[in-house]
Amino acid sequence: LGAVGALLATAFNICVHKPCTALLRRWRSTEQVGTQGGAYAAPTQPTHEKIHMDFRTQVTAYTAFAYLFVAGLIREYAILFRALVLQDEVAKKFLAREKWTTGWVQWYLVHIYSMYVDIFNRPIASAPDSCFEVVKRRRKGCSFFAPMHELENTAHVKRCLNLASYN
Repeated sequence: LGAVGALLATAFNICVHKPCTALLRRWRSTEQVGTQGGAYAAPTQPTHEKIHMDFRTQVTAYTAFAYLFVAGLIREYAILFRALVLQDEVAKKFLAREKWTTGWVQWYLVHIYSMYVDIFNRPIASAPDSCFEVVKRRRKGCSFFAPMHELENTAHVKRCLNLASYN
C-alpha cells in the first residue's frame, strides 16, 4: 500500500502541482516587471537552467535512480510476502515498527537512505585530528534485506585521514 500511495503522490505531482507551479511562476513574472518604477528586472533565465548535463550523465543518473526505486519496490513487497505468507517474525517486526514520517519520505528513508547511512554517518572512536578512527558497523542478514536490521557497532576500528576542516 505504501508503494501505491507513493505512485499516486507522483501522479498528483506531475498532473496538478507542476502545471500550477508553472502558471504561478508566469503570473509572478508578469506582476513583478513593473514594480519600483521599473527598477526590478526579472531574470531572463533561472539559475538552475544555466547548468547543463550532457546526455550520458543524465542517462547514468536516471538509470541509477530507477535501479534504486525498483530495488526498493521489490524489497518492500518481498518483506510484505515474508511477513504475511511465510510468517517471518523479523519481517513482522519491521512492518509493525514506529513510523515517524509518511509517504515518499518514509519510503526513501527505509529503502535508499538506510542502505547507505553507514558511509557518511560513522561514529568516531578518537579525537578529530589529522587522522582519526571510526567504528566499523554491520547489519545482520543479507544486504538485500538490510533495512530490516539496525546497524550494530563492532569492536573493530578503522584509521582514516581527516580531509575535512574544523577551522
